[in-house]
Amino acid sequence: MTKRSSLKRVFSIMGCAVMMLSTTHVAFAQSPKYAIPPQFEAAWPFSEGLAQIEQDGQRGFIDRTGQIVIPMQHEYTDNYNDYTWNFSEGMAKILRAGKYGFIDKTGKEVIPPQYDNSLDFFSEGLAAVSKANKWGFIDINGHEVVKLQYDEVGTFYEGRAWVKRNKKYGFIDTTGKEIIPLQYESVSPFSDGLASVTKNGKSGLIDLWGNEVDLGTTYDYIIGFDEGMGVVIKEENYDIKYGFIDKTGKEVVKPQYERVLGFKEGIARVQQNGVWGFIDKTGKEIVKPQYHNASDFSEGLARVSKNLKYGFIDKTGKEVIELQYDFAWDFNDGLAPVQKFDKWGYLSHPQPDAGFALPSSGDSPDDWAEDGIALAIQVGIIPPALQSDYRNKITRQQFSTLVIHFIEAQTATSMDRFLLEKGVSLPESPFTDTMDKDVLAAYTLGIVSGKGAGRFDPDGTLTREEAAVMLRNTANVLDLDTEAPPVSFADNEHIASWAVDSVAYVSSRGIMSGIGNNEFDPKGSYTRQQAFLTVLRLFDP
Repeated sequence: MTKRSSLKRVFSIMGCAVMMLSTTHVAFAQSPKYAIPPQFEAAWPFSEGLAQIEQDGQRGFIDRTGQIVIPMQHEYTDNYNDYTWNFSEGMAKILRAGKYGFIDKTGKEVIPPQYDNSLDFFSEGLAAVSKANKWGFIDINGHEVVKLQYDEVGTFYEGRAWVKRNKKYGFIDTTGKEIIPLQYESVSPFSDGLASVTKNGKSGLIDLWGNEVDLGTTYDYIIGFDEGMGVVIKEENYDIKYGFIDKTGKEVVKPQYERVLGFKEGIARVQQNGVWGFIDKTGKEIVKPQYHNASDFSEGLARVSKNLKYGFIDKTGKEVIELQYDFAWDFNDGLAPVQKFDKWGYLSHPQPDAGFALPSSGDSPDDWAEDGIALAIQVGIIPPALQSDYRNKITRQQFSTLVIHFIEAQTATSMDRFLLEKGVSLPESPFTDTMDKDVLAAYTLGIVSGKGAGRFDPDGTLTREEAAVMLRNTANVLDLDTEAPPVSFADNEHIASWAVDSVAYVSSRGIMSGIGNNEFDPKGSYTRQQAFLTVLRLFDP
């Protein structure tokens, strides 16, 4: 069964059930259930539909039913010398006889073990590998894209990877071009279009082209941004405190914590007095510091521990899975590996929709959108990074991320492989204001276009007619029928000529509707929640 037909079946089954979703908080089951009973010597989270497990000193991969789909063939020797990693972009790293290579989801050695070292996974179509202490990058076919020449490298994020040579750091793009010269003493990976760097003992931020970004702040250090929030450090009399600012430089959480980690699913971990809690984007402590260990939220739940026992909490702080396990990993694909009495199994999410429960704060979508958005999240259409700020206008970059994630979910393949199957590849960015991979993918597929003069305007917002065009372009990429009869709105004369056919398509198929009084409002704004629902309808209008 294809992913598309599988998702259609989900819609069919849940056609009535979705109306039963709570508008604020979804109830959880009282006791966790095993989807895959404890039986393994070790187990790891699911990734791209497969999970790595260990049995009798060997490792293989199972599917969500627990069936072994890649046989136990990667043996351990010399104190766990040989092992594999989870899948990313259809590939998993293996180590055999001291050399690294990669397998695909059938277990085939696509890139035979030959490298002295490798970073853990493919990212943006490339994996870092090394020979003779020199690092470079290969593509999914094993072709050397970036010559093995650097002392150290990082993973690609947002079209950039940091590289180090002769004790200096800089950044390259996915073609290997040194976009930002090697001149820094330290750097962080790019996130939200920014990276923190240190030069001549002074710290600051740079954009994707190496331009300094001055937010007008006086903090000792800005670590980096996630979900629009940056970690800042203030030191006074050897007392180091952490807080958060937004991308305008406004202080949202004053430096007061011993340690903080970036936002995920709208929530960040904070440490005080040696224990961990959680705050939201307003700085409110939604879970007061109390846990010895805590992970980021994943699918609506966070892994926490006290007294060496692990369990899970929801975003209200409720312990929905009792702290009873010897160890656990995060939920992914609705399953979480847990260990008890030396055996590992997989728990089902405590309630099928629980991992996709919507926030109960003012961040929630409007009532009319909640049920549809909950379903869209459940079937994997909305990426976690966009599961917040529902009433805000969606930006051009965010919409690009949304449709690329949607295509990956519907075709059950990574975007790199999807582009490969289409016979195209990501170009060097034609834009001067973004190198975002999702934007480039959407541009390459003909879903989005620039604004002229080499600009994409990633932070610009969409009008309703622009959204209609992008939705129709997405349908064309998926080979859906986009023919539609003309439609007549009272404000037809205000619809741009380049958008007429697209407005006809989205309105006649019920993907987008008018605003009342037989008006389409082509120049009107388009919010995140509207974008999520229209993409959902694009799948099954």
